[in-house]
Amino acid sequence: MKAQELRIGNWVNYVFEDKDWGNVIMDGNGIVRLANINFDSTHYAKKEIFSPIPLTEEWLTRFGFRHKKTEKANSYTKYFFMINFVTEGRYKGKTFIKVANFKPDINNFLYVHQLQNLYYALTGEEL
Repeated sequence: MKAQELRIGNWVNYVFEDKDWGNVIMDGNGIVRLANINFDSTHYAKKEIFSPIPLTEEWLTRFGFRHKKTEKANSYTKYFFMINFVTEGRYKGKTFIKVANFKPDINNFLYVHQLQNLYYALTGEEL
């Protein structure tokens, strides 16, 4: 994961303080720290200890997407975003994202921070 992919407010995994995820804050030097832990300036962490969070149905529910079970997929929608987790058929196990009539390459949208960035870019709102 590259620091350039992150915006303030993105969710990522981190490997310290016995926590599984945290909210990212970046400063001008490319240093990343967690917003939900009360650090002083000596407790900054380098970006290498962070990893992306896989995009899952649980995260979509947390972000307020509405769930609808179809014959071959679990579909999640919010405004003009539709994300399908295919459960049956030829594409079983795949995830497809559709934004209005635009269908981004799924290989580029596998993580929570990527969906957050796309959503913000298109709506001006945070997930």
